Amino acid sequence: MSESSIVILITSACLNLIFFVALFFLTKDLFSIKSQLSDVKDKLISKEKTEKDQEGRVTALKNQVEAIKSTDSVTGLATKQVLLERIKFMVTESKRYDLIFAVLFMNLNEFKVLQNAIGDEAADGVLKKTAERLKDVLRNLDLVARFQEDDFVILLPQLAKAETAAYVAKRIINAMEKPFLINDQEVFVAASLGVSLYPIDADNDSLLLKNAELALHQAKASGCSIYQFYKKEMQIKSDRNLLIRSDLQKPRVENQFVLYYQPIININEKRIDGMQVLLYWKHETLGLLSFNDFLQQAEETGAIDSIGKWVLRNACQQLYQWRLDGFKFLSVSIPISIRQLENPHFVYNSSQILKEFHVELSSIIFEVSEKGLKINSDLSEKSLLMLNEMGVQTCVSDFGTGNMVLWKLKDFHVESLKIASDVVRNIAISKDMVYVVQMINSLAATLGLRLFASGVNYKKQAEKLSELGCNLMQGDLFNPPIEAKYFTKELEKDILNFQFS
Repeated sequence: MSESSIVILITSACLNLIFFVALFFLTKDLFSIKSQLSDVKDKLISKEKTEKDQEGRVTALKNQVEAIKSTDSVTGLATKQVLLERIKFMVTESKRYDLIFAVLFMNLNEFKVLQNAIGDEAADGVLKKTAERLKDVLRNLDLVARFQEDDFVILLPQLAKAETAAYVAKRIINAMEKPFLINDQEVFVAASLGVSLYPIDADNDSLLLKNAELALHQAKASGCSIYQFYKKEMQIKSDRNLLIRSDLQKPRVENQFVLYYQPIININEKRIDGMQVLLYWKHETLGLLSFNDFLQQAEETGAIDSIGKWVLRNACQQLYQWRLDGFKFLSVSIPISIRQLENPHFVYNSSQILKEFHVELSSIIFEVSEKGLKINSDLSEKSLLMLNEMGVQTCVSDFGTGNMVLWKLKDFHVESLKIASDVVRNIAISKDMVYVVQMINSLAATLGLRLFASGVNYKKQAEKLSELGCNLMQGDLFNPPIEAKYFTKELEKDILNFQFS
């Protein structure tokens, strides 16, 4: 073999070796790249899966949030938001198909009082059971929502006639009258309902709700376990109340107030025993308003406290002046509200005003209505006790309307009862009213309380009351309410010349 052939073979062998070495490393790199690509692919797949899981969790969380938004946590009912959306939908659908539907606004009467008595947890139990009873009464297509706190709204779609809403309202009231068993204790809750109808009462969602709520307020004012349909007059009353609320908060509104006085006569002794104070408001737009015409608005706005101070100060000033003029009235009776008694500063503020005018404490009688004492609180009871210890007298007015728990009467530390004018009105013609007065008289005698009668406008009423043992009377028969400046010695003589026929 020639030398050149050997060189060629060696060169070829070297080249092959170099090729195989290069191929080896190239293959190794390819496997490495493939492995890296596989890792990248796995990571991408893992990332995609993670992102999908995250999306799933986000979606689940969103669904959970929506569920929370749409379901009340205590009752499991629909929320206010769901209700509002459904009413809007029903308005649209009912317009298209010419349908009737009803909105029922329901409130649990005196629920806050109950809540304070049994505690929050037990009160939540009442709300849950209320929801269950409402569901039992309603159809599957009806919607019931917890609107706020102890307010519920029921939507009754596709009604054949308006009377169906009344039928459902009656069923709800009947269902609510049965006792609730909470923690092995029977709890009684009454409900009131207001009803508005589409399209009779309103043709949009907000007005339907507003009108149903106005009807509810009217139902509550009429008593417990009552339903009331919306009437246009309610809107007029609402606007009037809104005007009163607004004007009560204006500066120097007391400049429009005036006090009238009505004598309280002792028939047996032929003397004026005291004077009843009556607050009136000479309203620029609404004319002369009695205290009862704006009492609720005064309480709701908080104006009642400043009004109460104004009345007491002016009544004390007038009593002081009458004493200087030689009148010998034993007392002035001043109406107060339960909200005033619940103010922890009421007794102190009153005592300061009484000191200012050097008025004998026993000559002041604070009158609180029987209805007010029915919903008494610990604060009001403490205030009555403190007034009693001070020497100021207290009286339960409008007595005999059947609202008060009689066995609690002694706990209120009152000195007198005033028979309601509603009882006096028919005393001369109704045996039932005679029995009521006899029972009240017997109760007053047993508890050692003085007994008055208000609203005595006719002689026959006075005769019957005197015959039944009630000799302290107030009413137009003797003299209508007048401003103090018109009360004179001559008028006093005329009043005391009263004679039975």
